[in-house]
Amino acid sequence: MRFFSRPALAVVFGAFIACAETCLHFGDIIGASSWADLPIHDWLAAGLLVWSGSLSSRNWQDGRPYLIAGWAFMSSLLIGAFLAHWEELSVPAAPDEWIPPGVFVAIIGGLMTFAIGGLAGSIARR
Repeated sequence: MRFFSRPALAVVFGAFIACAETCLHFGDIIGASSWADLPIHDWLAAGLLVWSGSLSSRNWQDGRPYLIAGWAFMSSLLIGAFLAHWEELSVPAAPDEWIPPGVFVAIIGGLMTFAIGGLAGSIARR
């Protein structure tokens, strides 16, 4: 569990999620007709992880509550995404999709497991 509680891991994971969500929704971002079309919640969770990870690396006691909040926020988003995309496994894939639904659900499941590990590790570490 100690591996998942490392602040540098939170920084890297948050930066990865910010980049992944930006690339995944790039077409929506460019053609957004309103700010509600932007993946703001994903960017906020990723930013909280990056900020809290850097704060925790300087002072663990001060940054730990924020790191737990960042991992909890990210975990909740990934659990919601996993459950939302789980339904797509029963629907045939569209021919223009570049990631098959089964692979996409597996990727989200792996990220979800990683985020839950970060949350559990940060809670358990004193």
